[in-house]
Amino acid sequence: AAGNLTSATTGTTSFNLDTTVAATAVALGAGVSGGANAAEAAAGVVKVTGEVGSKIVVTFTDSVGHTVTKTINAASASGDTVALVAADLGTGANQLKDGAITVSVATTDAAGNLTSATTGTTSFNLDTSGPVFSSATTASTPVNTPTSTTVYDANATDNGGAVDAGITYTLGGTNASLFNISSTGAVTFKSIPTTAGSYSFTVTGADAAGNPSTQ
Repeated sequence: AAGNLTSATTGTTSFNLDTTVAATAVALGAGVSGGANAAEAAAGVVKVTGEVGSKIVVTFTDSVGHTVTKTINAASASGDTVALVAADLGTGANQLKDGAITVSVATTDAAGNLTSATTGTTSFNLDTSGPVFSSATTASTPVNTPTSTTVYDANATDNGGAVDAGITYTLGGTNASLFNISSTGAVTFKSIPTTAGSYSFTVTGADAAGNPSTQ
């Protein structure tokens, strides 16, 4: 009633208005773009970079709908590596089977803003098994066989693909130094054998993801 007036600065406060959450980037880990084997998955299958301090939920989904979820409770400024351990891989309901894997992230910042689960998605191929050999384990060839003649032909397939497709062959074992092997698994002598005898070597086939099989 007396008409006294306070200053406009009396009894003030402030707050931060935050209605959005920064986008979260998802990048594949080292070697994963060519297919992730178990070791690469364990080393870090993806790296996520989001708003510092935010909670990031990363969901992996395989071709039959099985999911594995990993949670980062406080995102770091430099990004966070997400790994899939051995228990995450397999054919169980809570495991990921070999094949196409999709990755989605949902981010909640300190203010409670939530991104859609479809924000920041990527995909990769999970491949934890090596090639399967169909070729014989022994062969015979006469003395004086030319170096251009195939004395053994390694054949293997990977994940049901064509024979030799995507497979890198190498030789090992006792007499490996006497032979060459081609990109299609054809084994030839480095020099013409002039005396009869037996030879021993192993053939290893590695797929694009780096999984080896040896016979």
